[in-house]
Amino acid sequence: MTYIISLTLLILFWLFFFIFDRKMAKIIVADIRLTRMLHYILAILFGVAFAGNRGTIFVNGETYYLFIFSCASLVFAIIFSIITNNIEDIEIDKISNPERPLPMGLIDIKTYKKYAILFLVLTLIFSYICGMLIFILINAFTLIYYVYSMPPLKIKRVPFFSKFCISLNTLLMSLAGFSIVNCEITAFPLKYVMFYLILLTPAINFIDIKDYEGDKKNGIKTLPVVMGLRASKILTGLFFIIAYSVASIEFAPAAIGGIILFFLITRKNYREDYVFYVYLTGLTILLINYFMQCKDIIFFQLHSVEPFLFVD
Repeated sequence: MTYIISLTLLILFWLFFFIFDRKMAKIIVADIRLTRMLHYILAILFGVAFAGNRGTIFVNGETYYLFIFSCASLVFAIIFSIITNNIEDIEIDKISNPERPLPMGLIDIKTYKKYAILFLVLTLIFSYICGMLIFILINAFTLIYYVYSMPPLKIKRVPFFSKFCISLNTLLMSLAGFSIVNCEITAFPLKYVMFYLILLTPAINFIDIKDYEGDKKNGIKTLPVVMGLRASKILTGLFFIIAYSVASIEFAPAAIGGIILFFLITRKNYREDYVFYVYLTGLTILLINYFMQCKDIIFFQLHSVEPFLFVD
């Protein structure tokens, strides 16, 4: 009943949000940055797939609810992070992202901060419903993004290694997915931890390419600002080739994705959305491959822990 009531409240929240404050709801949804959100949702699913590759996993009604509420609390955490980042980076966004709410004057900062608090509270509530472990993982995710983009630490100012925060958050979401199917996170494969933290970290620097002009003017020392735009694009593209070459050990076609991403990152008319489309498509194909390799998935009835039995 807790899950059913919570799911009802989740639906009602978005329904009433769009009814009573349609303008703000549209502003938040329009700025939700779907590609980045899909990256983390896929990370949760990868965690489930990694568990399936270890052995038998059990899927019941609780598993579905945990996945839904984990994703819901993740979405709320990301919206909170987007709002706080927008407030902090308003001067940068006036140059690099003038279409965002604050540069366009669509909302005042005081009201925007109130919505940040609202979505933080929702993050706490819906992650708590999932149990203490996912509560800790989701809120660690929120905290890491906060120190990444907000003073006094504002780790995004650290060239190159600042993207370790994003890799760590990706790992946290995979750990959440791993735990959803009742796997101890201590059993999470070490090779995937190393892949996330060592190989994904340098490749993620591509997200700073689009903001090069704004970061340069405001003294944010990202990799493109420190190395120069052209050199940083080549280096980031090479990191993608390395990461995808390692992934090709388990799924050979992944190497092609690395070459395509190198071309998209280093091309003169750079488009971040194209990079994300290829990146997310590649992750989806790789995820399907992992699920196909799952040793066994046992499905249970939604209302019971008893398995389906066929008797005469």
